[in-house]
Parts: sequence; structure tokens; C-alpha cells
Amino acid sequence: MVDSSRKGLIKFIEEKQGKVPEELVRYIKQLDFYDILYLYALYQKFWQEAKELRIGHNFIPSALLTDSERPREIGVVNYSQLKKDFSLEDFAKEVVLICNPMDGGLGSSLSRLKYLKRIWTDIKGEGDPHLGAKGGDLYFEIETKELNYQAEKIKATERLSVTEIKYLQIIKESGFYKKIIIEELVNEESIDSINDFLDKTIYFQDRIDNFLDKNKLTYREFISAKEKIELSGKMIKQASLPTIEKDSNRLTAKRVAPGGHGQLGSILLGQAAEAKAALPKNLIRVIYNGDGPNNFVNRKIVGFMAKYKIPLLMVTSTKTPIDQKGGQIGLELTGDNEKKTQILELAQAKYLGQEELFKKIGLKSGNQSLYGKAGKQYFNTNIALINYSVVSPFLKELYDLIGAKKFSKIITPDLIKNEKIQNNQTYIQLEGALASTLLNLAGFIKTTTDKRIGSLIKKYGIDDFLVIVNIDKNERTNFFTPVKYAWDFWFYAFSDHFRLNSQNFKLENLKPGNLPGFDLDFFYQDLENCIKAFGHASTIDLRFLTIKGKVKLKDAKLSGLVAIENKTDKIVDLNIKKLSSKFEHKNNNLFLKNIKIVIQPEGKIKVEKLNP
Repeated sequence: MVDSSRKGLIKFIEEKQGKVPEELVRYIKQLDFYDILYLYALYQKFWQEAKELRIGHNFIPSALLTDSERPREIGVVNYSQLKKDFSLEDFAKEVVLICNPMDGGLGSSLSRLKYLKRIWTDIKGEGDPHLGAKGGDLYFEIETKELNYQAEKIKATERLSVTEIKYLQIIKESGFYKKIIIEELVNEESIDSINDFLDKTIYFQDRIDNFLDKNKLTYREFISAKEKIELSGKMIKQASLPTIEKDSNRLTAKRVAPGGHGQLGSILLGQAAEAKAALPKNLIRVIYNGDGPNNFVNRKIVGFMAKYKIPLLMVTSTKTPIDQKGGQIGLELTGDNEKKTQILELAQAKYLGQEELFKKIGLKSGNQSLYGKAGKQYFNTNIALINYSVVSPFLKELYDLIGAKKFSKIITPDLIKNEKIQNNQTYIQLEGALASTLLNLAGFIKTTTDKRIGSLIKKYGIDDFLVIVNIDKNERTNFFTPVKYAWDFWFYAFSDHFRLNSQNFKLENLKPGNLPGFDLDFFYQDLENCIKAFGHASTIDLRFLTIKGKVKLKDAKLSGLVAIENKTDKIVDLNIKKLSSKFEHKNNNLFLKNIKIVIQPEGKIKVEKLNP
């Protein structure tokens, strides 16, 4: 099977670009089966006419649907409904939960090397400061009480990486399930740093307990000693795939790169189809970003999936001002008058000139026919669950029915062409999204006219192959605190909007439902620049912060709408005495509320009030 798929891919490459370089053939030969199928499917999509989703034409965002259409057409359940079912936690107790934190890559778009250099000694870094998995490089400070050698409790400050926080959360949760298995999703760039965390980081409680003369356990040692939680025997390693030289459209191994989160989704669905041994009654996978401090599900959602035997489940959140650039859920209208749930990404909308509309959907009140109903747009969180006990036997029969080639197409996401420049050459990385992987499979099941597959669906009693659980804005941060940009992490770790609970290691939003938006200059993509520029600024009353150019406003209190534009080429510090006197102050700190500040090229400052 592997050989035939490999030969099929090489033959298709030959058809498109002529003789296949030996270097590329050798690279393809060392890829695993599902990596080959994934590459084959995306490479075929590269040569096909791109599917264009246009808002209001063949894509209807959830905010533009009626209140009755959303649950009926998209299959959405509001989390507020699940909370009322007290039996769900009992169902969770019977679940073996496989946790798949996505920790592939270094997340180099979040610049943090200067930050790491500053704290390297404190975190006991080895060698020269260097990047690892993003979650392992970002640290919260937590106030705690350590036991000294005289059994006295003394105040202390500990640094906890996002990765450690995630493990502490899972350890706390393990008692509420039949068992939890942690199976990291990594790639060649991140695997060493994840292993270093497991093998070199001392378990938090052992670190702060210096009274008892006992062996200090690493996280791997601590977990191995527990009955209800374990580490998988091996991590799932995402392979790097050949890319395409843009000038020639030739596939090459000169530059290789992972295929996005969709690659991991395809691998996991493929593994579900080939499971040979009988599976436990309630075996459920949860996939989530490992760099988001609170990104996870709770027992209610897991129990809901187990109780109703749901094959696939995605978690969304209600779109807020901070969510203008991520994937949005809606209905795709196909040429066959079929409707299926789909996701639209910003890059797709931007390509069709709908970027501003995309950003305002579900947020802007007023023209509902254009922007939809405020508070009703579902936003992708990249949290997904696969009920292996339900999915595996179905997918195994489906695979046998339609064959490897067709099966690989339906578990492959829509193609995202990600352009990268290396040595003055532009390469196109073939990528896809996790949500697109699951939605494409569910869409195929929903719209297929193949009677054989219809009989299979009836045999397994599948009604809704994929269900979406939506978290409203008041509870969103209990499940979803993404770290995509440097200012995201600054917002969680340094502003007054959040604090880290030292008992359950969850981030607490001190003003639930409020999440300000940020549109900041490139300068703030460096974490150390954010920390120095904002200090411990207050954001708890902020609605939106826009900054063009470089400014510092350390420890300022930001409220309502704040827009700053520095037209000089220098960093302007608004706290210096000459400038500070132009603004209001509270408790000796800058107080900027509903204000627009423009610093002219010659240094003059223009200030005007904004209408909130």
C-alpha cells in the first residue's frame, strides 16, 4: 500500500514537471504512509482550480444565518446548554482521554530571543539562549509559598512555562477520567525541547518543597508513578514535506516544511481507520494548541461526546474584537445546491478583496444584512475531539469501500499556499488547517450520493457526524487563550486583565466577557519590546488599542478606544516629563481613555477625543 501510493505520487509529479530529481525521490521514499497521502492530495489540489469562498455568495458566515438556521444547518450546540446536564461528568469518568497538545515548530513569528536572553539564567537554560517549542519559552510568574528546611512557609516567586502550566492542569484533571494519556504532537524542530521539559524540569510541588529529604522527580518520572495518567510510548512526529519553487512550479526537497495542523488531523484520522485491535468503549482524543495557557476542554464537553456517541466535535467561541484575523465558521453553498459547514480564513477573504468585511462580520452592529447579527459569529479555536470508539470502525469500513486514494482526499484540508523566501528564492509551502480537515470529512459524509456509503452511515447510526460546541464570550477564556502574537502573551502575563490561579493553574479573566482588540505595529511582534513598552499597563477597561510606529507607555491605564500614531522614526516615550504633562493621570500613571494621539514628524503632538 505504501509503495503504490509512493509510486502514484512520483508518477503524478513526473506528469506535471517532467523528470523527478533523484534528491526528491529519495526524500519521498523516507516519508511515512499518511505523510505521502497528505502530500499527494495537497499537490493535486495545487494543480486544480482553487476553490474561492466569497462572503454572501457561496459562503454564509454564521452571523448571517437566522437563529433557527444556526443549530439546524451548522450543527451547533451552545455550551450554556451542556452545563445544565449534570450527568455529563459521570460519562467523563468512563473515558480514556488521549491529550494531543500541538507543539510542532518553534513559533518563530513570535519573536522572543531577547526575552529569553534576559531570563536565561533564571530559568536555568543550558548553552546559549535559543528557541524551543513556543509554550516552553514563555513564562508566567506565580506567587507561592515554599517550605524551607525548617518546615517554614516563606513567600516565593516561581516561573512556570506555558508547557508546565498545561501539564499541571492535566495532572489536576486526571482524577476525573478513567485515564489520561498525553501524546505530544511535535516535529523535528520542537521534539528535543519537549523531551528536555519532561526529563529536566522538576515537578512543581517538588521544586517548592525543601523540607522533606526526598528525591525530586522530573515530570516524566512523576507521571510514570501515577495510575490515572501516563505518557504515550512515543510522540506523533509531523514530517516536513517538499515545497514548490514559485518561479517554476516544481516540487523540490531543497526546502522542506511541515504541512500545517491539517497534516496532524489527517494522520490521526488515518490512524483511526487502520486501528486493528479492539478499542476501549470510550476512547476520545482531544487536539489543541500547546502554547495557549487555557486551551483545553472540560469534563462537560468530553462527557457530552461520550454520552451521545458523537464522532467528531469542534469547539468554537463567539467572535470578539480580538478575533478579527482568525478562521470563521459558516455554510458553504456548493454547485449541487448542497450546504455544508465550512471555515473561511482571512487569507481567502483578503485575496477576494473582502478583508474589511471579514473582520467586521458578527461584530459591527447596524447593517445586519451586511455584517450579520452581533455576537453570533463562531470563531475557530483549533480545539477538536475525535471519538475513536465511534469513528474507527466506521472509517475502517469506509477506507475498505473507497480505497486509499479517495480516502486521503476526504481527510485532507483545503490547500493553503504559504509563501516563504529563502536565499532570494520564493517557495510555496503546501499547508492546511485542522478544522478544514474535519469539516471536509464531515461535509463528504453529509453530501455523498454513494448508496454504499449511505448504507454504512445507517449501519452505524450516524446522524450528525460533526457537532460544534460554541463557548460564549463570558466563558471563552476558560477554554481558549491563544498565543499567536507577542502582545497576546504580554496581555495574559503582564497586564491586569488576567491572573494565574495557583491552585488549578488556570488563567482567570478578571473581567469575563471583555477581550480588547489589538492592532499593533511590527515593532511589537517582539515580546521584549512589548514588555518594555507597556510594562504592567492596565487593559481591564480597554476596548481596542491601535499603535502605528514605536511608542512606550509603561504602566499606563488604557480605557475605551486608544489610537496612537508615531510618524517619527524614533521610539517616543509618553512617560517622559515633557510629554506626560499633556495627558491625564491616575495614581501617577498615564490615563488614556477614548483618545487619539498623533506624533508629527517634527515631534509635535496632536490629541483628540474619540467617540466610544
